[in-house]
Amino acid sequence: VSNTPWNERHYYALPADAGNNNQHWQQDKAFHVSPFNPIDQQYHWKLKPLTDHLMVHLECHRQHKEFDATLTLRAQPFTSNALIKLLLKTPMMTVKVMVGIYWHAFKLWRKGAPFYAHPQSEQDKSKERE
Repeated sequence: VSNTPWNERHYYALPADAGNNNQHWQQDKAFHVSPFNPIDQQYHWKLKPLTDHLMVHLECHRQHKEFDATLTLRAQPFTSNALIKLLLKTPMMTVKVMVGIYWHAFKLWRKGAPFYAHPQSEQDKSKERE
């Protein structure tokens, strides 16, 4: 998991079982990811392992589900043509994702969604006050 504006990453190791086609895990959120989701949440992961598709579903919970997202990937043959196509698409996909992140943040801000500052920003502000 990474947080775009702060360039931080945290890796969650999930003990996958190849024989189980519908796996579930729960873990406490380890660090600040989004200014619209508090850190005191728990991740609920669901994974359907790779056959011709891989599905990863993530929910953020406190007393109830507050956010969910799903990533579905499709297996493709590793050929020269597929690699060239991927390399040409990747820069545009990166721009599309970055614009999408900030566009959705703007829409949430406009709707008055609660804003949770990055803990480091809060520490910096309190040092300035001292």
